[in-house]
Amino acid sequence: QPNMKTRLALLTPFALILAACGGAETPDTGSSADALVAAESAQALARATEAAAPLAERDGAAADVMSAVRDAYGRRMTCADVALSAGLLSVDFGAGCDVNGHTVSGAFTVAHTRTGTSSSFTLSLADLSADGTTVDGTVHTAAEAGTLSADATLMVSDGATMTELLFDGEATPDSAGIALEGSASRDDGATARSLAFTGIYVVYGDCYPSAGQVAIDGSGQPTTTVTFSAATPTTGEVSVQVGRLPAQTVTLPACP
Repeated sequence: QPNMKTRLALLTPFALILAACGGAETPDTGSSADALVAAESAQALARATEAAAPLAERDGAAADVMSAVRDAYGRRMTCADVALSAGLLSVDFGAGCDVNGHTVSGAFTVAHTRTGTSSSFTLSLADLSADGTTVDGTVHTAAEAGTLSADATLMVSDGATMTELLFDGEATPDSAGIALEGSASRDDGATARSLAFTGIYVVYGDCYPSAGQVAIDGSGQPTTTVTFSAATPTTGEVSVQVGRLPAQTVTLPACP
């Protein structure tokens, strides 16, 4: 199994503020908003499933696995209260503490079952907040051969907007980042969209994906396809194609 350099980037700003899309350098505000929706959704899902990355490399009896995971989280998050009781792992940041320069509060728990060579985990997030963005919900994963089959239901709040994210697909962590494939839906109360992720790759610590595409459907509009490149995390530039119209370059807001 790979040695995952899991930094729990879930605990960095994993949801971008949609209102910031006004800063995108393009006259087509619809394309700007869709580009930001794609980036925001990919980032939130990658960071949530990244919390499960230490689990994919564990093998053995359930009790031994959970003890090892407890120790791994304890080493990485020294300001949190990390405890294992009756097979349930809890990580509690209390009212707030510093994790790699980010203010984190809230808690999450991890439950584990094992069947044959597959390990299944359930992460439950409770008011888990990083720098003002809060996530609640659950992430169910089945880990085998380093791949996490993920099924996530998340509520993401930036203090002004509550957004529901549903995801069903695969998250594959390696030593540098997380690959995402699958489908999702996103509903912020004003607009509902469906998203399809293909070849998405998010490097640990980056606020935008560095590869892949997100196809967005909803509101009776043509399909919008947002394509990320290796330069996106640095330049913020993505390619956006709406229906059969020519693709255009959109610049996302600066990373927070």
